[in-house]
Amino acid sequence: MTEKIYIGIDPGQSGAIAVLYPDGDIKTCRLSLTEKDVSDFIDAEIVGRMDGKHAIIEKVHAMPKQGVSSSFKFGMNYGFMRGL
Repeated sequence: MTEKIYIGIDPGQSGAIAVLYPDGDIKTCRLSLTEKDVSDFIDAEIVGRMDGKHAIIEKVHAMPKQGVSSSFKFGMNYGFMRGL
């Protein structure tokens, strides 16, 4: 049986990625970092670490009365996370 890494993603502007390893260790990365820093975290902590990976991205949608700029940033984070 392959041990799995579980990945939870909150794509909001103040969101984060949390990675849970089979030994109980948890690593996190804030999405307020640069895209390169987030990508480097994923390369270091997830890619190639184990065969089994299971990721969940929070289902998000625009909020009423949310500004256009913040809605755009929110959508950019969501798309970036899906792309990675």
